[in-house]
Formats: sequence, C-alpha cells, structure tokens
Amino acid sequence: MGLSGVLLSVIVLSAGCFRDAASLDRDEENHPLMKKARDLRDGGEFDAAIDTYQVALQKKPELVRAHLELAVLYETHLGDYVRAIYHYNFYLDARPDTKKKQLLEDAIRHAEQKFVARFPLRPDVERAMEQIQEQNKNLKSENMLLKHQVADLTLRISGESSSEGALPPEESVAVQTDETTPDAIQTATRYKVEKGDTLMRISEKVYGNPRGWVKILEANKEKLPRAEKLKVDMELIIPR
Repeated sequence: MGLSGVLLSVIVLSAGCFRDAASLDRDEENHPLMKKARDLRDGGEFDAAIDTYQVALQKKPELVRAHLELAVLYETHLGDYVRAIYHYNFYLDARPDTKKKQLLEDAIRHAEQKFVARFPLRPDVERAMEQIQEQNKNLKSENMLLKHQVADLTLRISGESSSEGALPPEESVAVQTDETTPDAIQTATRYKVEKGDTLMRISEKVYGNPRGWVKILEANKEKLPRAEKLKVDMELIIPR
C-alpha cells in the first residue's frame, strides 16, 4: 500500500473514532444476537440473556454495547460487582464521548461501594479497590491523550487548521445519584408495573436510560427490597 493509501486509512479510522456513541449503540443493538439477548432480558431470563451477550461478544468483539448490557445485568441481577465494574469500564474506555458518562461513572462507584461493603473488616480489599480506581483514572487519561493525538494527526494530514478540527467540548450530563430525598418523592409520579417490565426497562421508559433503576429501587425499598421482587400491577414511585 502506498503512502496515500496509508494516509487515507488513518483518516477513515480517525473519523470512525468520533462517531456519536448513541448512533454506534443503535447500530449494534440491531445485531440479531443483541436483539435475542434483549428479548431474554425483558422476559426475565437474565442468565440466558447474559450467556447470549457473551456469545455475541465472542462472535463479534466490537459489539461494545454488549458490555454495557452485561454490566447492568451483573450488577442488578447477580450482584457480581467485579464483573459489572469491568464491563462498565470497558464500555467507557471504548465510548468516552457517551452522554451517559456521568451516569456510568456513578454506577461504577455504586458497584465499588457494594463490593467493599461485603468485606467491612478487610482493609486489603479497600486498598485493592483504590488501586482499581487509580488504574481506571490512568486508563481514562491515556484514552484522552490518544484521542487528541489522533485528532492532531488527522488535522495534519488533511491540512486543516488546528482550530477547525478541535475536539468537540464534552457535553454535560445530569447526575443521578442513588439517594432519593423526601422532596424528590413528594414530587414523584406513579407507575404501574406491566407484564415484561424490569426496573431497567421502566427506567428506560421514564428517564430515557437504564441507569435510573437504582433511583427507582431506592424510592420503593419498603415494598421492593430487591429488584427481582418486582411484580405485575405493583405501583411504584418514580422520583424526579
């Protein structure tokens, strides 16, 4: 391949890096195995859904969206916080421009806290989690550096000025915490659980993303101590 061919390949690959994360997710969600896994998840067959997402990744490792789905399933339905943290981090490292970035970082912290809470008398575990957090921070810094280097290389190749090809500013994302205040509950709406609903699915309906399930669970912890206790016709508080 000649020099011009190499340069063209770099430009194409660089452009692909800056595709909107949401559009990449939508493309991947149309994969047959992703659809099958989603149907299993929505039907409450969580173990089968996890197996199907894993098969999808084995057949097509570039299905990054599968890592996000696995993270939520491991955290929500299996309480496997280590695997959940791994898959959350994998998704964020692959899609650092996602609008769900703050929500996912909150999810990672929540999973870390839940994991550490299992070992209250184990300082070595807490140190290990601190190391994981530090490694995650370093990975994010390295990812951002590479992103800037690719953008700079693209500009040099195309001959554009540095100001024209600057990276777009990161969009701010509303923060959702696991804490539900009394004021939030007073201004909440109500939702009646339908057949096939999961907390993730309800969160997608009312908030537009699956991460709000923690918020809903916290607001209804008296009647819904665990996510798997969700029942049809149950009336839930949906905090705002």
